[in-house]
Amino acid sequence: MSIANATLEKPLTSAAEDDCDWYIAETALAADEPSPIGNLAALTDGWNGDHSKAPTPGAIGDAEQIAMSTTARHRSVGPTDDGEIVFEWELSSERSVFAHVLPDGFEIVEINAGGDRQWTADSLRDAVSLIQRLIG
Repeated sequence: MSIANATLEKPLTSAAEDDCDWYIAETALAADEPSPIGNLAALTDGWNGDHSKAPTPGAIGDAEQIAMSTTARHRSVGPTDDGEIVFEWELSSERSVFAHVLPDGFEIVEINAGGDRQWTADSLRDAVSLIQRLIG
């Protein structure tokens, strides 16, 4: 999938940026450091209160593949209360890329001063290709 073939969703509002309830599990790892994403497998439902869900083994495996296929520079990653795993690449003060690893697919979001864009991807290969294109 290229950016041209991605499914463009409606633009995000600034409120979406403020609705981030996840914590950072990884920050600015050097390229040769192992990813701590495997540690997310230790989470169980209720890890952040009764309402929180643990990431599925499939989502953790997909997140590991994304971590191995993309740069760790300027990257952070962590779980959400609804079982997603979210990557963020803060590329500049005006531009960030987010990749949401869902139990059944991927959402990739680019937030920048020129306008926000959102894509969905059904396969890991398509998600990685799009992320790599966006983060350079």
